[in-house]
Amino acid sequence: MNNLINPVSDYISNKWVLPKRSSFFQREVMSRLGYGAIVAPMSGITAAIDTILGLGASLAAAATLGTHHRTNEFAFYHLSISNTILANPYKFALLGLNPHAKVKDEGDNCGFISGYVIGALAQFAQDSYELGSNMFIRQVVSRLTYAVALVASIVTRVADAIIGVAYGILSFVTLGKFETINSVAFRALQAPGVISDIILAALFCLNPYRFPAIKNLSPLEIVKVNTEGLDAMLGVRLKQPTNKKEDIEKGTVSTDEEDEISDDSSELYDREIEERALPLIKERVGQLTEEQLIAVYHSYSDEHDVLPKYVQTLLSFKPVKAIEAAENYDDDVNFDAMDRKQFNAILPKIWNEKILRGISDKKRAELDASTLWVMGAERVYWILNLDLNRPYQRFEILNKEAQNVVIEMLESSPNKQHRDVVDVLAPE
Repeated sequence: MNNLINPVSDYISNKWVLPKRSSFFQREVMSRLGYGAIVAPMSGITAAIDTILGLGASLAAAATLGTHHRTNEFAFYHLSISNTILANPYKFALLGLNPHAKVKDEGDNCGFISGYVIGALAQFAQDSYELGSNMFIRQVVSRLTYAVALVASIVTRVADAIIGVAYGILSFVTLGKFETINSVAFRALQAPGVISDIILAALFCLNPYRFPAIKNLSPLEIVKVNTEGLDAMLGVRLKQPTNKKEDIEKGTVSTDEEDEISDDSSELYDREIEERALPLIKERVGQLTEEQLIAVYHSYSDEHDVLPKYVQTLLSFKPVKAIEAAENYDDDVNFDAMDRKQFNAILPKIWNEKILRGISDKKRAELDASTLWVMGAERVYWILNLDLNRPYQRFEILNKEAQNVVIEMLESSPNKQHRDVVDVLAPE
């Protein structure tokens, strides 16, 4: 529910505060009323509701010993909002006093002192479990570290609260004129995040590994996991990218190297896996079937036009011919000459409506549910020619899992034409 706040805040900022054409009344009066009387209290209420939802979900997560991925993610997300119970009302109340005040929000770096202490302990605990050299480190040291993190959270969050109140008062006294004071107050007032810290530390003491083993997931379950989740399941640890622009300014990069430097987005594709993580990744990739690896490939490809370097590396640990064919395909494809794996690996790469509509019934019968999920409602609509006569005949060619995926996607599609055909394919 906390997401309801951003559109309202953005509207006030973009329509009333920032535009030069806005009137004095909008810029100085309505903006203050909007931030102070509407957004500030709303942000506190929605954050409290999210936290309550997270508390309920955490009980369910504890009941499953942290083994149910979706329950864990729901609990983690909503509990994380507890950081904003005081911080957001403070920020918007300050904007109500001074709509031009600046507050630096550092995103995932929650808390002031606590953000550094708890982050370091949590990373050490996670590394101990996933990269530990023996059972004692993985099962005992990791849990003890989470227990230490729990205690450290209470101590540091109390310190944060004291700092937050002091700096918060100072920021109001100075009318929000100083960004540094405002930003310290905002981060330190994230002290209620202790709720999230305590519960998550307790859950991780029960089960240090919050994700299910990827080898136990079906291809459909794999493609429904975001790439961040896949990285965690596979044990990926990435080397930190170097800031080449800073190196240029410091004179530590040669002029020849300068010519090779592109924009910052290239760092996404250049990042490499830390060497200490390679044995774990090789082990987990080696446990996957070719169908599961194709699903992993689909998940990463769905979020990146060009596969990041580290993804290319992990897929090379167990080469799959179908994936290699998908990476090197051209528009002159002959689906009927392909085996099932190659067909399902290449198909999500195709965006040509004419080609997709021309797929034969023989190949439609080979469509996997995970492939259809990645392709989305629009392209599935083309593949099955659902706008032509008797669409159910082509729909019934699919296996049961694939049929369920098609219905799920069409029902949730924003396109009314897609939703209407569901009554034909699966009448009540």
